[in-house]
Amino acid sequence: MMRVIWFLAGLAAVLAISLAAACGGSSSRGGAKHAAVDDDASPEADDDASPDDDASPADDDDDNDDDDDTAAVVWTDPATGRMWQLDSTMAGSVGWSAAKTYCASLTLGGYTGWSLPDVDALRTLIRGCPATQTGGSCGVTDACLDASCDTSTCVGCALDAGPGAGGLYLPSAFPALCVWIWSSSAVADNSAEAWLFGFNYGKVTIGEITSAYCVLCVR
Repeated sequence: MMRVIWFLAGLAAVLAISLAAACGGSSSRGGAKHAAVDDDASPEADDDASPDDDASPADDDDDNDDDDDTAAVVWTDPATGRMWQLDSTMAGSVGWSAAKTYCASLTLGGYTGWSLPDVDALRTLIRGCPATQTGGSCGVTDACLDASCDTSTCVGCALDAGPGAGGLYLPSAFPALCVWIWSSSAVADNSAEAWLFGFNYGKVTIGEITSAYCVLCVR
């Protein structure tokens, strides 16, 4: 009789151990599956699905310049490779010398090495006014900076009829900005004057260096 009791007790112990092992294994697999769901489906936990990581234009650090922070403040012209400041600054408040100093000391979009653009550089920005675009019939270039180079076609085109924002004769990447922009090119035969652009006309003209106009830097 005692042998039967011992046998039954041993069998019960074996069954109890097997049952505990089976339950523990099931619980472990269930835990791993639950963790995977929390990681893969949760925007807060998953780096790949989080809108705060990959979908945010402010936070995205991939190779697409369209959603980098710098895209809002600078623009690179694919035709020339020049990088431009997108907003004209110091509107109506700075003379020619101060404009050059401002650009030389500028840090923008994480970049240094800015300068006030010369006549040739600014002409590459003109859109929709053939006479003053690069290669047009306007005689003012960095190879011809005397006042006499200001030919009749340098007056530009119709007011505010360009393809850019606000009718400016600029690429569409630019916002509607202050239209009268200093160049760094002095009038060669008059040290009191420098070349000036009016992007509301696509115009190349002359301004006295003590007058106050806007600044648009390039690098």
